Amino acid sequence: MLIFAVSFAVLFAVLQQFRHKVLVQTVSLQKNHHQAATTTAKDTSEKEQEQEESIKELMKNKKQIQPSHGTQMNRYPEQYSFLKELVAQNQSEADKKILSFGCATGMEPLTLAQQYFEEPSIKIFGVDVADYALSESTKRASEVPEGKITILDGREVSPKVHGPFDAVLGNSVFCIYGKRDVPYQNITYVMEMFPFSVFESMLDEIDLYLKVGGVLTVFNSNYDFMDTHLADRYEPISDKKCPNHFVPRIDQENKKFVDVKDEMMDCLFRKVKRTSAAPALIATAKGKSE
Repeated sequence: MLIFAVSFAVLFAVLQQFRHKVLVQTVSLQKNHHQAATTTAKDTSEKEQEQEESIKELMKNKKQIQPSHGTQMNRYPEQYSFLKELVAQNQSEADKKILSFGCATGMEPLTLAQQYFEEPSIKIFGVDVADYALSESTKRASEVPEGKITILDGREVSPKVHGPFDAVLGNSVFCIYGKRDVPYQNITYVMEMFPFSVFESMLDEIDLYLKVGGVLTVFNSNYDFMDTHLADRYEPISDKKCPNHFVPRIDQENKKFVDVKDEMMDCLFRKVKRTSAAPALIATAKGKSE
């Protein structure tokens, strides 16, 4: 009986030691799991913060490419008429948004609001990065009912905040042209100040806030949109071409300007695939901040 009691006591002590060991290991595992979860959350938070800072840096470093603010009311009537028709065909939503990218002194947003998209359900946005342009376009926005036109300072806020958009207009924006004190006829100057890589990165950004099925206009550009890596996500609307492309195109291989003013050019492109360019945008921002 004594032997049994001693054996039981020994067994009980062993069990207690085993239980204690299990408890210690469990607590250790829970602690490690908590630390891992905390680290993961921290890493995720840091990555999100890094991306946010990169985008802010990119916005802060935005510069005006096209040196001229020259524009006029109803400057591209053929294109605007085509766009009105295309937007009307999209019956997916009652409310629609259209962005004038590089809106200069605001005549394009005002033209769109007064002559082509008068419906209250269609909102017009304009974005620019030049102080004079923003001041003038804000004045013009006050000529229509409040809320019809919204003007954005591209150095402070990304249009993506107000998107996605049904159409984005990039007319006479992707070029260096037309200002007398700028050597826009010097091919070396233009290619150095506005290389093809910058053209692509600007379009990468626009692609982020244009809806699939939405329409992008690229007109009077130094480069051909369909030469960019975005071309496989867009299709030219080939039955709607635009005349009077007075900005010469750059032949990159031969480093010369090509006169295309007498050609009917593709100027409207429909987005057919979802955006996948965000990492490129972040990489561009990082490169500029280093």
